Amino acid sequence: MPRKRLLLSLATSMIDQAWLSALNLALGLVLIRLATKETYGIYAQLYVGALFVVSVSDSLIINPLTTRLNNGNLANRLPMIGASSSLQGRLALALSALAGLGALAIGISHQQADALATGLAFGAYVYANALREFRRGLLFLDHRPDLVLKADLRYGLALIILITATVLTGHLTLPVVMTALTLACIAAQVGQRRLPAPPLGDARRTLFLDIWKRGRLGLAGALASWVVNYSYLYAAALWLGVAATAELNASRLLLMPIMLGVVAWQRIALPLFSRQHANHDHSATRKLALGSMLSMLVGIGCYVSLLSLGLPWLTAHVLGPHYAGLEHLVLGWACYFASFTLRSICTTLLISTDNYLPLLHTSLAGLAIMLVTLSVSLPSLGMAGAIFSVTLVEILGAAYLGAVYLGRHRQHTGT
Repeated sequence: MPRKRLLLSLATSMIDQAWLSALNLALGLVLIRLATKETYGIYAQLYVGALFVVSVSDSLIINPLTTRLNNGNLANRLPMIGASSSLQGRLALALSALAGLGALAIGISHQQADALATGLAFGAYVYANALREFRRGLLFLDHRPDLVLKADLRYGLALIILITATVLTGHLTLPVVMTALTLACIAAQVGQRRLPAPPLGDARRTLFLDIWKRGRLGLAGALASWVVNYSYLYAAALWLGVAATAELNASRLLLMPIMLGVVAWQRIALPLFSRQHANHDHSATRKLALGSMLSMLVGIGCYVSLLSLGLPWLTAHVLGPHYAGLEHLVLGWACYFASFTLRSICTTLLISTDNYLPLLHTSLAGLAIMLVTLSVSLPSLGMAGAIFSVTLVEILGAAYLGAVYLGRHRQHTGT
């Protein structure tokens, strides 16, 4: 990809993720300001459940498809996309049913009056969002972040209209919010081209097996990674109460633009790294990875500095006095996101080389470390202990994956 086009793609992707970040932040702040801590605490648990579904889809379908199609296997492009689309639809349906039951269980455990309606609405949202994210992944695979931005603009405008109407009419409940998110996901896909049909018979089964062969290790790693990164919310809800999950997520929400920026980088970098690996252009990959690490860490430092200066005003005028005293949590999350950024870059490098096994090792080891540290730090340090646990896992994971990649890099280059 020419340098000018690469920079344009990165800029477009960053604008897109900034837009999604602003939407996520605005919706979170609306719930923080106008809903109870208990309602926002339940919403936080449901939100990370939706992230779980996206993570499964990416690891099992999108990532294998990306590495396969960017390593010279273009003859079966349309059949592979068709097979992936068929598999994605089945997977989304199954996971949405499980998500709905999970939301129902969470609502009942917190004595939520509209637990059944929340479960149904959340299941519908998970299904619609999974299909939307699959479409986004295909557009990034085709190096069309401009079309992704257009779709996400439709998504955002629909969501703004629906949530505004909800607030003005005084019906800000979890089922209504989930329904608004579902309709926004549908609006994002209006006018998009029809996906190719999957092949029939043995050809489809062969492609399914090919996807599974590449995705199974990534899937196991994704499951473990999700548990590592988000189980603290459920543990905090059980140990400290649902209000603690609200405070943890409110402080984390202020730093979510960092995570979405990393996601934007991954969407662009993975196809690029895969192609560079296929062309044995290891020097270009190393330069881009190091430059990305440096620029993102500098960006994180600048953002956190500005956020720290503005936090008193945000607490007084945006979050509300019942969320006062989050400064130490914000600083803890800043350390987490810095280490998360480094690990994400190392993860993307290994996925681009079709090397999933170290990711599985990291995720399983991280899960064990997480369970041990969380059981010790949560009772003694409270909410700060939860942040410490996930940060420690990210630091150790980044160090291990970085060492694995450098070892492979030396084998390829002899340096």
